[in-house]
Amino acid sequence: VGAPLVRGDRVYVPACYSEGTFHTFLLAVDRHTGEPIHTTRISIGQQELNLFGRQLQESVATPIAEADGVLYYGTNLGIIVAVDALLGSPLWLSAYPIVKIEKTYRWFEAPRRWPLIDNQAPMVSGDLLLVAPADGRHILCLERRSGRVRWTLAYHSVSRLGFSVSTLQAVDEERVYVSGEGGVAAIWLRDDPGGAYAAGSVAWRHIFSDASDPGTGHGVLAHNGLWIPTERCVYGFDPTSGLATHRFDRSDDDTDMHAHLTWGDGVLVISGRDFLSARFDENEVIKLAKARIAARPGEVAPVLAAADVYRAVGPISNAIERYRDAIRMARAQGIPAAVSRGQDGLHRALLIRARQSLEEARDRAAGEFESAFREAPDDAARLHARV
Repeated sequence: VGAPLVRGDRVYVPACYSEGTFHTFLLAVDRHTGEPIHTTRISIGQQELNLFGRQLQESVATPIAEADGVLYYGTNLGIIVAVDALLGSPLWLSAYPIVKIEKTYRWFEAPRRWPLIDNQAPMVSGDLLLVAPADGRHILCLERRSGRVRWTLAYHSVSRLGFSVSTLQAVDEERVYVSGEGGVAAIWLRDDPGGAYAAGSVAWRHIFSDASDPGTGHGVLAHNGLWIPTERCVYGFDPTSGLATHRFDRSDDDTDMHAHLTWGDGVLVISGRDFLSARFDENEVIKLAKARIAARPGEVAPVLAAADVYRAVGPISNAIERYRDAIRMARAQGIPAAVSRGQDGLHRALLIRARQSLEEARDRAAGEFESAFREAPDDAARLHARV
C-alpha cells in the first residue's frame, strides 16, 4: 500500500489486508530472494463504508523513511510509527486526530474524506520528524526518540500563511518548507535560544503574484535553493530569506499539469503524467564535471562524464578533447568497454562539430549571396543570385 524502501540487502514495504477493517503491517524482505525477514503488525483502521458495511476505497500508507537504523511511516489510518529496521520491533506509535468518518445515509453515495495534502514520506531533521497524514488536518512535528508532538501546522492555515497547505516540500536543519495554492512558506523547526521566534512559527512566506497560478506537486531543496513548481512556472527561492531568486515558465506542452521536481548533478528535472523536461546552468554543470575529474585523477569514468557534459552544453571542442583523453586512458588501462564508449562519444561529437561548421559556412554564404543580389546589374542577375 506504499512505496517500498531499499536499504542494503533488504526491502521494506508497508502492507495491509482488509477483514472488516484494515490491518496494517511493516514487512522486511530479502532483496535477492524475496524471502520475508520480519513482519511487524502496526495497527488497525477504517475508511468510509457504504450502507452494507463495504469499504469504498483502499488504504494507502505513506512511503517509508529511514534514518539511523529506524523506519518511520504513517498508516494514513490515524497512526505514525517508528520501527527498528534490523529487528522489526516497534519503538513507538503516535496517534493523531483524523478527519471524521461521517455516517452514510444513502446506499449509492457516502460522504468522502478527500485528502487535504499530498501523500509523501516522513522527513527527518536531526532529532525531529515531520509527517503530513493524508487522513488528518495538520502537519505534525514529532520527537524522533519518543513520538511526542512538538508542534502542529494546520493544512488550512490561511490566517497564518495566507494560503492552504497542500504539500510538505522539504526540511533542513532549521526550517520546514510548505506550499499550497497561493504561495510557499518556511516554518521554524525549533525554538530560538535567544527567544526571537518559537518552533512552529512562520520564518518567511511568499505569496504568488498570480492568484490563478496554483502551486502543484513536489519541489526540491538543492544546494542552490528551494525549487517549487506551479501550474505555469517554476520558482527558485533563497531558503534563508525567502526571496525569489529564479523564475522560468514551463513549456507549452506541460503548462497547467501537475508537476514534480527532482535534482541531481546540477540538473533540475521536471516530470509529470506524460512529460519530462530538464533545466540546468551550463557553468554549474561544467564546474561539477571538472570537480569530478580533480577528485578522481586517473579514472576514465569522470573524464567520459565530463565529455558528455561538454557535448551537451559546449564548447564541442572540449568534448572532443575529453573523449580522446578517455580513449587513451582506457586503452592504457585495458578497459575495452570504456574505449568503445569513448569512440562512440567522439564520433557523435565530431558530427556535431561538422554540423556546426556547415551552419557557419551556410550563414557566411547566405550573406555573400545577399550582397550579390543587392549589387546585381539587372533582373536576370538578381534572379540568378537568388536561385
